Amino acid sequence: ASLDDPYLVADQRFSSSSKKIEITLNGEKRLVRDRIPISIALFEMGQNRPQDILFCKDGSCGLCDLSVDSVKKRACQTRTHRGMAILIDPAPESSLNNEFLCPCLEVTRDQIMERLKQGKLQSPEALLSVTHVGEGRCHGQLCMGAFKRMLLDQDLEIAHWIDWRFPWSDWLLTHN
Repeated sequence: ASLDDPYLVADQRFSSSSKKIEITLNGEKRLVRDRIPISIALFEMGQNRPQDILFCKDGSCGLCDLSVDSVKKRACQTRTHRGMAILIDPAPESSLNNEFLCPCLEVTRDQIMERLKQGKLQSPEALLSVTHVGEGRCHGQLCMGAFKRMLLDQDLEIAHWIDWRFPWSDWLLTHN
């Protein structure tokens, strides 16, 4: 499955809304589609931020907070409407730094590699328990894909690994 599949599915769902409306983004007038989540509108305008998770299920991470008409709202849960004024704070310096594998907890790839070598950790569970990757505000939505690729690069087996963290709605339970 492609990493872009969730975006494409959601985009098809919202593509019926092709009517453009005018909003104000950081003081500048912009045209966006009407009644789509702000996170998608920002993405379509090329203004998406590293902390915007396009399809957050419930907004619990709070990473996409911004100001809409002078009220703090979440970009993943708020839909665009005519005349809205969006104010986005500049991203903190730490979120712009690509060296972090887990930006919520500021865990770097080098720190994970060091723990992997020092502790002779042989399972994803063991590595997660000492590095705490995926335990930040985003519940692993920003870092878990890169973490899994890093484990594969180190020849660690992840095929039978069950990730028991939130969101539970993503769990696939099967009966044998």
